[in-house]
Amino acid sequence: MIIKGAEPFLKLGGDTGVLLIHGFTGTPADLSLLGEYLNAKGYTALAPRLTGHGSSAKTLENTTAETWMDAVRDGYAILKGAAKRIYVVGHSMGGILALILAAEAEIAGIVTLAAPITVAKERGISLLPPREVARGMFCPKRKKDWWAFPPL
Repeated sequence: MIIKGAEPFLKLGGDTGVLLIHGFTGTPADLSLLGEYLNAKGYTALAPRLTGHGSSAKTLENTTAETWMDAVRDGYAILKGAAKRIYVVGHSMGGILALILAAEAEIAGIVTLAAPITVAKERGISLLPPREVARGMFCPKRKKDWWAFPPL
């Protein structure tokens, strides 16, 4: 089951397309404002939902980087049918997936937004348990109450 608001989107525009790839804890909705902006400028914008994202923790737990990459490849194939030239924008982990896609497919340009390339040792990467041990240990992120902040 996909959580309401986590659906992929396609905004048809001109013959230049932009594939928008969300990050690990995200959904296509994270890139919807960028998609709307690009579409208003005449671009065709597509944001696929990476497999398992925007669903349950249990569903996401049973996905792999390859299933996420397959969602990116599928998104590229769909966009290729609607656009002659394709650019890719990836946020966080989506930036890494965008770089992988650029090595495999014909991409006119690429933008990565906060893509992690390595995790510094001082950030405690060695303390993380292997994936097999971490199964079933999902802790949801605390939601921020943006309305609690005073206006600027």
